Amino acid sequence: MIYMPIVVAVDKKSDRAERVLRFAAEEARLRGVPVYVVHSLPGGGRTKDEDIIEAKETLSWAVSIIRKEGAEGEEHLLVRGKEPPDDIVDFADEVDAIAIVIGIRKRSPTGKLIFGSVARDVILKANKPVICIK
Repeated sequence: MIYMPIVVAVDKKSDRAERVLRFAAEEARLRGVPVYVVHSLPGGGRTKDEDIIEAKETLSWAVSIIRKEGAEGEEHLLVRGKEPPDDIVDFADEVDAIAIVIGIRKRSPTGKLIFGSVARDVILKANKPVICIK
């Protein structure tokens, strides 16, 4: 049987990220599929060694939460020269994910207009269902 994973994008350790991970683990357990936790860095001169170290620590932390919740988890550090929204969406397509799960921040109406958002771009570009967790 081929398993279509749930892809979860995380950028840092936080309470919101933990809620996202717990939700994804629950969904994965119910469906009998793995969770692929991803973190995207642009690569090249735009990514420092510290960024990679921090990303790996975040991914390890995230997968440990997935596993504690009883689901299968894998970490995927994406350093492919792409912007995070494109990287997340492309990865989800490559692994034939059933959904992408992301965290969203509460923002004021003005903040939503002024600032770009990885979550917004993932939602607009994705060919898969996107589940947003506050």
